[in-house]
Amino acid sequence: MIQAAGDIECVAGGAKSGETGYEVALRLVSFVHTPKGYPVNLRRATVNATATYAVVGMTCGHCVNAVSAEITKLPGVTEVAVDLDTGAVKVSSEHPLDESAVEAAIAEAGYAMAT
Repeated sequence: MIQAAGDIECVAGGAKSGETGYEVALRLVSFVHTPKGYPVNLRRATVNATATYAVVGMTCGHCVNAVSAEITKLPGVTEVAVDLDTGAVKVSSEHPLDESAVEAAIAEAGYAMAT
């Protein structure tokens, strides 16, 4: 039995093409209960996700600002931190982001994700 939103790790079957596990869980289960028995509406719950991407070609503060600005435009992004020395771009968001959308935002800024 699911007790809390954090207990949803995977859902077998029922996934539509391109749908994340979180989206499947939201579609299949709309309410769960916390360990204290309080109901949680999963459709309104906020999930915090963090991912780090390697970006090549950044050499200055303008590069950092351009990449940050484009990624920040993605729906759900709450924070972008860029390490110019390593090219690491850490993105925090309300939900897991589609990697191709992040890659497109980086390309729009004039840079590329490392392969």
